[in-house]
Amino acid sequence: MNKCIKITLNKCFEIDKKNIKDTNKPYLHLNMKTAKEIIKEANLKSCHACNKSSDMWKEYYFNNRWEAQSELNNIDNEIINIEIEKEYNKRLKKIKDKTKLQNQNYLNKVKKTAKKHIERKMLMNIEKQIVKKDKEIYGKNYENVIQATTKLIMQNYNTSNVGSLDQQLVQNNWKRDKEKILNYECRIPQYKKDTPFYIYNNNYILSNKYGYFVELSFFSKSGYKKYNLKNGTRLKFQIDKLDGNKKTTINKIINGEYKQGSAQIKISNKDKIELTISYSFEAETKALDKNRILGIDLGIVNVATMSIWDNNKENWDYINYKHNLLSGQELIRFRQKLFNIGMTNKQINDEIQKYNENLHQRQLNKFNIGSISGLLINKYRNTIDKRNKELGIASKCVGNGRQGHGYNNRMKPLEKIRKKVGDFADTFNHKYSRYIVDFAIKNNCGIIQMENLSGATQLTHEKFLKDWSYYDLQNKIEYKAKEVGIDVIYINPKYTSKRCSKCGCINEENRDCKNNQSKFKCVVCGHEENADVNASKNIAIPNIDEIIKEQF
Repeated sequence: MNKCIKITLNKCFEIDKKNIKDTNKPYLHLNMKTAKEIIKEANLKSCHACNKSSDMWKEYYFNNRWEAQSELNNIDNEIINIEIEKEYNKRLKKIKDKTKLQNQNYLNKVKKTAKKHIERKMLMNIEKQIVKKDKEIYGKNYENVIQATTKLIMQNYNTSNVGSLDQQLVQNNWKRDKEKILNYECRIPQYKKDTPFYIYNNNYILSNKYGYFVELSFFSKSGYKKYNLKNGTRLKFQIDKLDGNKKTTINKIINGEYKQGSAQIKISNKDKIELTISYSFEAETKALDKNRILGIDLGIVNVATMSIWDNNKENWDYINYKHNLLSGQELIRFRQKLFNIGMTNKQINDEIQKYNENLHQRQLNKFNIGSISGLLINKYRNTIDKRNKELGIASKCVGNGRQGHGYNNRMKPLEKIRKKVGDFADTFNHKYSRYIVDFAIKNNCGIIQMENLSGATQLTHEKFLKDWSYYDLQNKIEYKAKEVGIDVIYINPKYTSKRCSKCGCINEENRDCKNNQSKFKCVVCGHEENADVNASKNIAIPNIDEIIKEQF
């Protein structure tokens, strides 16, 4: 299991005089101010190197794809058709349901899928051949060519640190998003000036004698020469106050119970030096039942609504929802009570907000809840939207201090707001993804089933769903689930909110989104339920997207 811990460095130690090359020359007088300048410069160089590397990968991959596509078009169609027919027959043998084999529409879809698979496979094989040719041209892999360019930009820094930066940040991003970028489904990664500087796992030492300290191997030979230091001199920092959990983790890394990974260092928004240390250990995984599936519906009012399908019983588990779906009448009564006390409207609204947040926290602490409320997001979102509009208008007429530097200088306050939104989203998604995975473990669910949101921006008209990082929430759920041995399956969410979980009827009139979005009532069997709960029940059913396809 891989995890990370973030710590703050609060004191920087002076360089010992024995580490100075020439005492007559000026040397690095290391204090916090100087250390921050060094780290800021390293972050900026990391930004330049990553963007250059990203551009080189872009050009390389796009050229390869164009060349491979050209070669694929030149292949005889008969050869391709033979391969498609083989793949098609192979897929037909795996289908056990005879009714599917008699459905021509279904067979056409299988053939279409087989064709895509073969074309993609042949395209990948051609690209591999092109990569081999490139190795003959350059004398090495193009990956090494890019790394050499990166090291040239960051020539004053330790080469193993620079290698970690390119491999763990740029290459991993490209490996993850390569196909989407090549198919114009997402943008090429862009790195900002606060890009963290990576430190290889052997280039820093943690110690806990007379306090907690870290020593970093930062520079290359040219870097040591620049600051008039002897080769091998390390930068030593004292670690700021640590809570019990962080102390335990660092002690285990020092003792060797946890394997030390690479680290990242940067200057935070609060002008503090932050060091993020990665570590790994063998986790004890509990054997969970793969026949129990946790279905998760993501929404606006309820960020996540969960239902559990038990394949052994062929039914859903009972989950008590009465404590988490907020009643409007309850809030009206609470407001009336505060009004009778004599509070102003502002005081009443503040008290109601506190009441909602307390209720929301109680929901999280309950074991038997099935949905997670979005009250906190809505409150934060409304505040941020209002502030964004105000700052956007104010930026048109700014004072002399922010004039003359174009868009970037005028929009500094807006950038701070956007950063806050990003930090809030990250914290929120970590908190809720942890809760969801723990909920799955407590209920012995071996599978988590979620909606595939890759096309959410195109499919939805809700600005909230477009702007909020639901995709990031799903990623966090996925990696936390895999750490404990839970499989994650993504299904096509089409019609899951319109389908009756009781009788299977799909009808637009089952859910009237304009008048009452939270209500679901089946026009055939009359089944009534909260719309999010009904959708999560559908999502929890095994192969629900295939079941829905058969109805059309």
